[in-house]
Amino acid sequence: MLKEYVPINENVLSDISSYIEGFVKSFIEQFPTYIKRILSSTLNIASVVLNVILGIVISIYILFDKEAIGERSKKIVYAILPKRASQNLIDFCKESNNTFEKFFVGKIIDSTIIGIIFFIGATLLKAPVTMLLSIIIGITNMIPFFGPFIGGIPVVFITLAFDIANPLKALWMTIFILLLQQFDGNILGPKILGDSIGVKPLGIIFSIIVGGAIFGPPGMFFGVPIFAVIFSAFNRFIDKKYNKKYGVDK
Repeated sequence: MLKEYVPINENVLSDISSYIEGFVKSFIEQFPTYIKRILSSTLNIASVVLNVILGIVISIYILFDKEAIGERSKKIVYAILPKRASQNLIDFCKESNNTFEKFFVGKIIDSTIIGIIFFIGATLLKAPVTMLLSIIIGITNMIPFFGPFIGGIPVVFITLAFDIANPLKALWMTIFILLLQQFDGNILGPKILGDSIGVKPLGIIFSIIVGGAIFGPPGMFFGVPIFAVIFSAFNRFIDKKYNKKYGVDK
């Protein structure tokens, strides 16, 4: 068709024909691989979506029956274990529940406030897609210490990508994020969370690093309250042994 309707050089036409033939041949050879990758990705996404839906449904049913499940679980524990061990286990579960509740409720409130403040500031700075950037900042703020950096880097790059002719805006956004995180770390966070989980900063950093190394992002979220529960139980064990050994009554 090109040869008939377009005045084109024979050599150029031959090159075009060879390129098309090579491309088609390569595509046909790689087609099974592409299909396999597409199917694998589709199945992975479907699996994640299914797990999320199942998790939500199961959680709702558990919440509906939580009193009955709790009472039955206590009976099972008391029936199987000695009375003292049963009470210690139940106390440990109650303390774990309180630690997780205080941490996550406090962090959700704290991150929501930070997200709202960021949305207002980003709007004043005329940043692009302010709602998306605010959600990123709010969600990543759930991770102590490292969360602000994890969320701040993509936010700055997105701002720069949308307005690459004005890099000063990205600079102002960086300064604003740093100031906001200083406010959160030194004023807002301590006011909301306080010493509710009973873990020092070194322990928080340790729990985030270990949790992230073992379980990835979920480990960074859950590492702090899990470490707080383990640390509290360990401290009680040491205090009990010490008091017993040296006859200290508390």
